[in-house]
Amino acid sequence: MQVEGIPYPANLKAAEVVSVTLDRTTGVRTVYVNPAIQPAASPAPPPAASPAASPAAGTVTITAATPPTGSTAAITGKVTGLRGSPIDYIIVLYVQAPEQVWYGPKPGIGATTTLANDWSFTINGWASGDPHDANVPSIGMYVVAAGSQVRHA
Repeated sequence: MQVEGIPYPANLKAAEVVSVTLDRTTGVRTVYVNPAIQPAASPAPPPAASPAASPAAGTVTITAATPPTGSTAAITGKVTGLRGSPIDYIIVLYVQAPEQVWYGPKPGIGATTTLANDWSFTINGWASGDPHDANVPSIGMYVVAAGSQVRHA
């Protein structure tokens, strides 16, 4: 059963390494990088398909493409500039309803997404059966250390 309308886990903001919130109605993309995070000396190369969106060397960021409002197609993206290995991190996804309440994690309790060897990710099935999920105005993805306990119990 999905827990809906509850606050983020208390330690999500403290645990996040980098996050992105995508507003599907305005197209605004907000990236947050925890100031305590030190970027890798040589960040992973940018995606070949979007050189204009490449992060500057020595920065940590997350890029993501969400489906248009009304669609539940996969969410894809890439994390760049983190130290360590992709297996050191996971992504936790939340959606924001029109009444400004965040729901998640998606698609259900304990749901996380792993990063591929090239730091890319694909989140299939993120809409957890609720017909409203396809129309949420905002989607937030939070990269946390793989051992973080930020999921709802």
